[in-house]
Amino acid sequence: MSDLDPYAWAEEVARALSLGGERVPFQRVLRAHRHDLDALRARGLTWHSLAQILLRAGVQRANGRPYSADHLRVCADRLARDPPGDAAATVQAAATGQRLRVRPPRRPTPPKRTAPPSPEAAHAPRAGGSVATPPPPLRQSPIADDKDVSVDEIAAARARLNQIR
Repeated sequence: MSDLDPYAWAEEVARALSLGGERVPFQRVLRAHRHDLDALRARGLTWHSLAQILLRAGVQRANGRPYSADHLRVCADRLARDPPGDAAATVQAAATGQRLRVRPPRRPTPPKRTAPPSPEAAHAPRAGGSVATPPPPLRQSPIADDKDVSVDEIAAARARLNQIR
């Protein structure tokens, strides 16, 4: 791969950023050109020089600003951490206008919430045979000044928040 021309690579990246007048995400284009990017880095090109070569080829963000060396480095690092995908399938899908079905990594799901116990269950006899005592009633504390909030106001606010969830 020592005959890879960095300027030709950058022009190919620039062409791949647009498909049918629509912008293709930069990360997706880099994924398709990942092996060439790795080869250019192995030849000794720095992130800064690669960013400059891409800029000369017309590769810019959607807002017209150039991609920085740091952004290019971060994109390449993300690609290195991604599971190896079929870059040819990515390019083929982009060329035919198909969407690739890429599943994101599974995230742990939070435990399901259970419904709060009914008031009857709180007062039902327990296994030991004793009856549970009801919770003490909320008492309204006097408001000392305009900055204090009563217990009832806090309870009402919590009830509203629980309704939003």
